[in-house]
Formats: sequence, C-alpha cells, structure tokens
Amino acid sequence: MSGWDVDAADRYIGEWQAGLEARAERARAFAHQYASLSASGEAEDGLVVAHVDHSGRLTDLRIDDRASGWPGRRIAEAVLAAVGRAQSSLAVRVRAAADELGVRGGFDD
Repeated sequence: MSGWDVDAADRYIGEWQAGLEARAERARAFAHQYASLSASGEAEDGLVVAHVDHSGRLTDLRIDDRASGWPGRRIAEAVLAAVGRAQSSLAVRVRAAADELGVRGGFDD
C-alpha cells in the first residue's frame, strides 16, 4: 500500500476542476460585459462632452457652439478634463462589473 487515498485525490481533482471551470465562466461573462462598457464625462457645465469605449478610447466628442469664442487653450483643457472624467467613470464601471461577477485579478487598488 502506498498510503494514497484515491477517492480523496479524485474528489480534490474534481473540486479543483469545478473551481477552474467556474472561474473561466466568470471570466468569459466579464469579457462579454467589458466589451459593451462605455462612459461619458463632461466639462464646462456640459459644454464639452466626451464619450469613451471599453478601452478608454475616445469615441465621440461634442463641443457646444457656445465655446466657439474660447481661446484654444481653454478648449483643450476642457476636452482633456471631459475625457479624463469619462475614463474615470469607465474605471468605476469596470470595477463594478468585476465585483458583480467575482472577477478581481488586476482590479484591486
């Protein structure tokens, strides 16, 4: 006799495999949800609005005509602020989606 409890080892492997399969399913669900995430941010009381996709890439930018007389520097600062707010909002959504699905790797602060 080798002292091995074959039944215990079989149960351990089964539980380990089930855990891996559950984690893989949560990761697939997260990837699907992540791909659909987007966010918006605004600056200058909504005169500049930026939209970003799931990766934080700018997908739309709206600058109200009332900003047409602003100096270029003010427009640039407002755009950067709006994009930054959109990206921050996206990060909150990504963390919430990860928490909801029990996927944390890499999202802990």
